[in-house]
Amino acid sequence: MPAIGRFCFPRSAVLTAALVVFSAGNFLLAQTSPAGSFESLAAKAAAARDAGNPEEAVRNYRAALELRPMWDEGWWYLGTILYDADHFDEAIPALRRVVEMHPTAGPALAFLGLSEFETGDYGSAYAHLLSARQNGFAESPEVEKVALYHLALLSNLQRQFESTTETLAASFGPSHYTDQIRVAMGLALLRVPLLPAQVDPGRDALIHAAGEAAVLAANHQSEAAARSLEQILRDYPDTPYLHYQYALQLEAGGHFPEAEREFRLEAQVSPQSALPWIALAEMFLRRQNAELAVRSAQKAVDAGPRSPAAQRVLAKSLRAAKSVEAAVAAEQHARDLAQAGNEPDAAPSALYVLNRGAAVAMPASGGAPPRETPGNFEELARQAENERRAGRLDEAAATYRQALALRSTWPEGWRQLGTIAYMQGRYGDAVSALQQAVVVDTRQPDSWTLLGLSEFETKDYRNALVHLERGRALGFSGNAAAVRISRYHLALLLIRNREFDRALDVLIPEIAPGALADEIQFAMGTALLRIPALPGEVAAEQQELVRTAGQAAVFLSDSHYEKGLPILQKLVRDHPGTPFLHYAYGDALAATSLYDEAQVQLREETRVNPESPLAYVRLASIELTQHHSALALADAARAVELAPESYEARYLLGRSHLEEGDVAAAIRELETARRLAPNLPKVHFNLARAYAKADRPQEAAQERAEFERLNALLPGQQKSYGDRASKRDD
Repeated sequence: MPAIGRFCFPRSAVLTAALVVFSAGNFLLAQTSPAGSFESLAAKAAAARDAGNPEEAVRNYRAALELRPMWDEGWWYLGTILYDADHFDEAIPALRRVVEMHPTAGPALAFLGLSEFETGDYGSAYAHLLSARQNGFAESPEVEKVALYHLALLSNLQRQFESTTETLAASFGPSHYTDQIRVAMGLALLRVPLLPAQVDPGRDALIHAAGEAAVLAANHQSEAAARSLEQILRDYPDTPYLHYQYALQLEAGGHFPEAEREFRLEAQVSPQSALPWIALAEMFLRRQNAELAVRSAQKAVDAGPRSPAAQRVLAKSLRAAKSVEAAVAAEQHARDLAQAGNEPDAAPSALYVLNRGAAVAMPASGGAPPRETPGNFEELARQAENERRAGRLDEAAATYRQALALRSTWPEGWRQLGTIAYMQGRYGDAVSALQQAVVVDTRQPDSWTLLGLSEFETKDYRNALVHLERGRALGFSGNAAAVRISRYHLALLLIRNREFDRALDVLIPEIAPGALADEIQFAMGTALLRIPALPGEVAAEQQELVRTAGQAAVFLSDSHYEKGLPILQKLVRDHPGTPFLHYAYGDALAATSLYDEAQVQLREETRVNPESPLAYVRLASIELTQHHSALALADAARAVELAPESYEARYLLGRSHLEEGDVAAAIRELETARRLAPNLPKVHFNLARAYAKADRPQEAAQERAEFERLNALLPGQQKSYGDRASKRDD
């Protein structure tokens, strides 16, 4: 499967799944068995396909099809092999022949639509993918998921934002929301009618945050979604449609006055949009306030005079107000507008599109860009490379710009231009060039990594985190020093984002003497003490404490408890009121099975830091390990009280109820934990136990199967201090 936006699905699994389906007999030879050269060519084509020789297979399939043009299986294999090789233009005619012979074959329609998507024929792609969904995918789930993902992208492109979200939630929720799914849902939530590849990377952090909120909303976690949107509004004020989405979640949670306020704020941010007024009218109708519904509906019509939806809600509101004649007129107007073609709600696509020409700014002495002549670009590219290798960076940058003025889709040129700017400390220029690089080539880890590092230097920390994560997912490349720098900066951003355990996991492999050793130790101290700050933001009076805590964390990460525990013991004696210090010490003691001493420290943490659920969670896990389920029940309940959206607290409370014999309560809490953390194997394992005790064998079997599936996906156990608690006590 080729890149989709800035991401990709595994291609071979998708193709293999489809081939199995069609080989099973969904496609039959349209004529009787061919003879002679056709039979020989067909056999050679199949042998080459099975041997993994696509070029020879394509050659033989084409030759066989010249002799037997109605051979549907041949067209199918030819089309899918060409698709698998990214030859989409050539795949389309072959797949069209299959669809002509089998108009209701879902997988063929899907591959045709996917090929058309990759060539930019979005109208045809949408029609064929929609038809594929209607006809089914012949028990080929991998093909179905890829097809529906692309269908959702195209629905979004056509401003069918609600349909996009519904398709993705139905196909991937609640436990398979991958990064690319979240991006698509973020675009739909923000009502951005663009494909992921068309979006300015400078907007990635906003879109990722919106995607997280969209997943919460899709999983019916209205309160959590509302909190998420509230934070996004603080980070990105006046962003179109955020107040609208926040209002929807507030309304779903029964907070009607607050929802009304947010709908009205959206109307101020997006005065050309009928959407907030339509939603307000619908809310008033549900609350049986016809008078306010009519007023809101009229404002919807004023904002969107050509909107059928605005006329429809006006008609509903007028009927509720007993104005039947006016309602009939509004209904007719809505039908007329719909027949004429719906004018879509204004969507702020211009806010999210990358300016593809802005980064090719010619130097003052450079004059006009050169005129394209045969070989001119290649000459400039060679010249720029030679200048860069010779260390003439200013000259190289000027030459790269000249070459890029001729060929703006040259990813290496953008990457090198950004690298030069980064080396020279011109981080804003580096960001501009590297944004172009990642849009042109989404699979180059160096470009994503250097973009994230440049954004870090410009203090664009939210985008820096997203892009360094992307670089890590693709595999940080370069020498050991470059990888170390990248991982260190990623860890700093995770700490700032309060993802302390993940930060420790990132830092631990880089513990070694040499460059950044002191900085890494200091960062581990901030993570251990759960201080959400960059090194320069740590107060002067805390720095020695943090540095010493980092030394302890370094020892503990390598299981040198005999060195790390005394350091923590001295720290808690010298700094008894420091939040999370007793927790860190107690957690480390528990890791060596010193449970009594650990519980003393964790109880002290609850006194020092009473609003944090962490100590209660750790206490409950220890008590379950010691088979003290009644004590665990009390501590887990307190953890849930402090953090109702904590999957770990809910899981421990469910386990405690299960051990205490309250199966109904156990199921309730474990089902909540499953909703909050659908990919956690231990939740499914214990939920299966609970269902079995409740004499619900079918559900127990389903949970056991899901446990086995997820457990098989887990990587090997890591020796990571930061994540150790989640890998024990299952």
